[in-house]
Amino acid sequence: MSLHLTSLGLSFALLSTATLAGCSGIDHDARFADASLAQLGRAYTAASGADLNSAVQRSLAFVGASGPMACPKVVTEGQETTITGGCTTEGGERMEGSIEIHNAPQTPAYDPSQPSSFELDFRIVQQSAAIRLDGHVELAETALSGDLRLDAGGIVSTSRLELACKADGPCTASPGSEIEIADLGGASVEGTWYTDDPPSGSVTVRGADVLVIDVGARDADGCVPYTIGDQRGSICAADVLGEVLAGGQPLR
Repeated sequence: MSLHLTSLGLSFALLSTATLAGCSGIDHDARFADASLAQLGRAYTAASGADLNSAVQRSLAFVGASGPMACPKVVTEGQETTITGGCTTEGGERMEGSIEIHNAPQTPAYDPSQPSSFELDFRIVQQSAAIRLDGHVELAETALSGDLRLDAGGIVSTSRLELACKADGPCTASPGSEIEIADLGGASVEGTWYTDDPPSGSVTVRGADVLVIDVGARDADGCVPYTIGDQRGSICAADVLGEVLAGGQPLR
């Protein structure tokens, strides 16, 4: 079996300020052998940090499009930026809720020596589809961390991750990193991986059974193989991300 997934890169080097171990109530009971293709794809985006990065990219895209008639409304005072919905874009997208950003890169008071943080309670409705982002994400020079709930494409995922990365190099999941996929269950996240070029490493997701995604074996079509015990398959290009990354920037 296979899915389509764009290359997930965290080449803008990402480190966290939070220790995740022991702070969650997620049971590591996901049985990946019983998962649908869509659930396996979302397990990958959640575990690899793509869901967290999508929230960051969406938020920063709003800041870059700010203006007096912008939807959503964007107000920046010093290092604090507030994005407020309650409006409909010219393209017909309905924006609801808010995003609070501290130290956004595009703003005049941005300090690259400090992390950027994102508090999200935001919903985007695109025709018949809806995306909801709830939680916290923090981006620093060599880390990406967060506790984010993403509801998109009919699947709800929770990412509680701390990823420490080398500049233009691999990322390593810190102890306590974990995900949860609604109607499937939770799992811990382990491994060291690099999803840009050349890709390397693997993501290991441990629930009731173990999902191993071989990032380093990505092929020319962007497909990465996975194993669940004796079960084998592949996760490929953009079908998996679909609404998750719509409106954001490529993860490269």
